Formats: sequence, structure tokens, C-alpha cells
Amino acid sequence: MKNKIFKIFALLLICTIVCSCNKNKDIVFDEKSDEYLTPGVEWAVVTDPYAAYRTNAGFENTVSGEGRRGDIVLVIGKCSVNNKGSSSEETTEWYKFEKGWLDSSVISLYDNKMKAVSAATSLK
Repeated sequence: MKNKIFKIFALLLICTIVCSCNKNKDIVFDEKSDEYLTPGVEWAVVTDPYAAYRTNAGFENTVSGEGRRGDIVLVIGKCSVNNKGSSSEETTEWYKFEKGWLDSSVISLYDNKMKAVSAATSLK
């Protein structure tokens, strides 16, 4: 009986020593992370294989650049445009980026960059 108690005590002592010997790792703050979680900033991921940026909001405007599926871009503006020639007066949402304007059908919006990066990774 004493032998069993000694073995249990020795096993608990060894487990305690092994578990408590882990070094604490330092937490490293990534200075880029503030752009990933900034509140009030929207990020977009291009979802179409090819997207044409326009000089202004509207399909009738000239192409100013191109985007590819998985591109992550910062939203800097938003506009609703009435579609010309549409009998039901439909509107299209347009979003402004550094390269130009994209309509909402070719992008997905996210409230922080971490979500956008995760979504872009799953598209590729």
C-alpha cells in the first residue's frame, strides 16, 4: 500500500516539474497590426478573376486600372449610381480605391484587414 502511494506521489511530482518548466515566450507586438484592426475602415477583396477600375463611378467611364481575384484594397469612398437606360431605375453601389472605382458585384467588403486577408487566402 505504501509502495502505491509512493509511486503516485512520485508520478505527480514528476508531472508538476515537467509542466512547470516551460519557458514563458515573449509577446512580440507587430507594428503593422494597427492597420489590420483599425475601426471604421473598410477593406475589399476582389472576387472576380478580372476587375476593371473606372476613372469615376459608372460603367460608362473609362478604365483606369485592373484588379485580380484575391487583391486586397482599402476602401476610400462610396457612391450610388442610377443605371442609365434601366426601366426600373436600379442603382449600383460603387466603391473608390487608390486605382479607381469598382462596382459592388466584383468585390466583397470586410470591416478589418484580417478578415479580408483570410477571405483572399481562401480565394486563391
